[in-house]
Amino acid sequence: MNGGSINNNDTRVDGAMNWNVAATDNALYIPALEAIESVSLASNSFDAEQSAGGGAVNLTVKSGTNAIHGTLYEDHIDQHLMAYPWTADRTKPNPLYLNNQFGGTIAGPIKKDKLFYFISSDSVRYVQTTPVVAEVPTAAMKLGNLSASPTPIYNPFTGNANGTGRLPFDGNIIPVNMIDKGVQALLDTGAWPNPNQPGTGAFGLGRNYLGSGNSGQNRD
Repeated sequence: MNGGSINNNDTRVDGAMNWNVAATDNALYIPALEAIESVSLASNSFDAEQSAGGGAVNLTVKSGTNAIHGTLYEDHIDQHLMAYPWTADRTKPNPLYLNNQFGGTIAGPIKKDKLFYFISSDSVRYVQTTPVVAEVPTAAMKLGNLSASPTPIYNPFTGNANGTGRLPFDGNIIPVNMIDKGVQALLDTGAWPNPNQPGTGAFGLGRNYLGSGNSGQNRD
């Protein structure tokens, strides 16, 4: 706003400061949609109680009235309503995506014309299977066989301390007994899977593994 940084905007809820110190480009608290009475924006010529380098956003939350009233809502999205993620295998069903946002409000009088109540609830239930494309070493590489690479792999125990005079491994194959035990233990855990799809690039390593994992969020 006004050419200012996003970090200079000021957001207030019912006049209270809503500044997120850890991420100043975000509001600290966002009321549920059905709880918001009004939103006003001041981008210049601020009143005395407002100060911002960019813009000042003021939210007002609803309050109760003499009549009991309320709202209910739900917003639903799933994978059948969405396109494939760009990394997904389009020969298989669209990966799971389930997002429900629901809630409601209720308001009414405690003492007519004097005291009121207003209650708002907003919840999110979200889960997604996310495809991940990665680059992993081949099974041969994990056994020390780097013969597919045109770059010579040198034996570090040969030659001089400054690196000169070292001899390459025969056929670019590192003997199994020379593989570091810590590295071998890591490989034995299966933490590095083998490629499961044709890779790209000169040696077929790029984008040679397609995996997936679930992520989600429950928020109230």
